[in-house]
Amino acid sequence: MILTYHKIHPENKTIWWVTPDSFYLQMADLRSKKVVYLDEYDPADPNQAVITFDGVYKDIWKYAVPILRHFGYPFELFIIGQTIGKDNSFDTGEPYAEFADVETLQKMVQAGGRLQWHSQSHIRLVGVTDLALYEKELTVPGDLRQLCPNGFKWYAYPHGQRDGLYRAQVESRFVGALACDDGSDADRYDLSRLTVYEETRFSNSAVSLIIPCYNYGHLAAEAIESALLQTCPPDEILFIDDASSDNSVEVARRYEPRIRVEVNEKNLGVVENFRKAVALTSGDYIVFLGADNRFRSDYIERAKAVLDSSS
Repeated sequence: MILTYHKIHPENKTIWWVTPDSFYLQMADLRSKKVVYLDEYDPADPNQAVITFDGVYKDIWKYAVPILRHFGYPFELFIIGQTIGKDNSFDTGEPYAEFADVETLQKMVQAGGRLQWHSQSHIRLVGVTDLALYEKELTVPGDLRQLCPNGFKWYAYPHGQRDGLYRAQVESRFVGALACDDGSDADRYDLSRLTVYEETRFSNSAVSLIIPCYNYGHLAAEAIESALLQTCPPDEILFIDDASSDNSVEVARRYEPRIRVEVNEKNLGVVENFRKAVALTSGDYIVFLGADNRFRSDYIERAKAVLDSSS
């Protein structure tokens, strides 16, 4: 699986913009896979993933790279030669954004990125027969090559478009090439990529978090907040009160509708209360958090990754 990103920014302005919060969740989903550079990528291995960025925009350094470093993931940066250090004012359909300058590209290489080529000007080359134009668009300038000695082996077709002559020119200069979602995993010069959007997720498993409570009103808020502040939030949080005689229910209802509150009419005891709670949830994974306890902020993220990788 080869992933394609364009812009990472706190504002989700168009379909090409992904917020850092969603990007973090997507990267957390990849914990169950092995993230590799393109040079090591085996399309036949469903457990491998490659992270690529097209552009490359300056905000990738500010918002994406810190998250990539947190997870220790390598990544590929497909740059457009003539846009380095400039902006996207030529793209009238997109909100304003700045491309990375040389200094920022150097920083991203030092952080684990590899520079690759997305043509000199991002023009459409399908149907072109002028070999001089191919030479101009596909040749990586020497000063750029010096920025990344291990890079510029791979090419990404602008707009995903390619034909026979175009491909032949790419084959003579690069070790492989990437198309869009209409590519072929069996063809090294036509590899398919998945465009990632704000709502994209790479894990289909859902987590239900249950907070059973009996007379822990003085501690329940801390338990609930530790559930709400998870780096990867559970898909549902059920607070089930087993007929407490204190203010437990009052405390829990302060957090509605972010959590669901169930109140037993009579005390069922630990085992029956747990059984009832499980029956009221729908997650693939169920986790219990006592109302007198708290979770570390990355507990769900780490536990889910282990379970996903074992499923």
